[in-house]
Amino acid sequence: MIKKTVRYLKFALKWFSICDAVIIALIAMIVLYQFATVPEIRLSKSTTCFAEPLAQDGFPDYDAILIGAQSMPAQDQNAAIPLLQATWRISAQA
Repeated sequence: MIKKTVRYLKFALKWFSICDAVIIALIAMIVLYQFATVPEIRLSKSTTCFAEPLAQDGFPDYDAILIGAQSMPAQDQNAAIPLLQATWRISAQA
C-alpha cells in the first residue's frame, strides 16, 4: 500500500511540476506580449528601393514587382547550373 502511494505521489509531483512550468511560461508570454513594442513600418522614398511600378495610391505595386522578378535570367547570368555542378554529383547540362 505504501509503495503504491509513493509511486502515485511521484507521478502526481511530476505532472504538477510540468503543469506549473506550462503555466509560468504562459504568464511570461502574456506579460512579454503586453510590454513588447513593435516598431512602425514607415513607407517613404528613403525606405523603399522600388520606384516603379506604382499603384493607384502612389505606393509601389508589390504584386507587379514580384511578377516581374519571376522572369528567368539570361543564360550567361544564370549561375544555377554551375552551382549544382559544383555542389552535387550530377551531370547537368546548360
